[in-house]
Amino acid sequence: MQNATEQGKSAAAALLGQERPFTATPWFWSDQYDKKLQMAGLSMGADGWAVRGDMAGGTFTVYHFKGDQLIAADSVNASKDHLLVRKLLDAGVSPTREQAGDVGFDLASLLVK
Repeated sequence: MQNATEQGKSAAAALLGQERPFTATPWFWSDQYDKKLQMAGLSMGADGWAVRGDMAGGTFTVYHFKGDQLIAADSVNASKDHLLVRKLLDAGVSPTREQAGDVGFDLASLLVK
């Protein structure tokens, strides 16, 4: 549904002679009993990873990198991470692997110019 909404906005802008390219990051979510799985981006081709959070505790995000570029993330019970990753991917902004894995680093600070 979100994909159709974003495509509609781009199509309407084109009809009005405005430039609004469709660049939304693909994403998905699924509730699995007491777990919420959320994915953003496309992880195929990843060659490096960083984990933020507590895998044993069931709240974490796995960040997928290709070279030094963030290409996707999979979150379990970490909705704030998921929303932030979508913003980072949409903006073409990539944390380092170290920043992605450091819960003390504010990833949102990378979006502030």
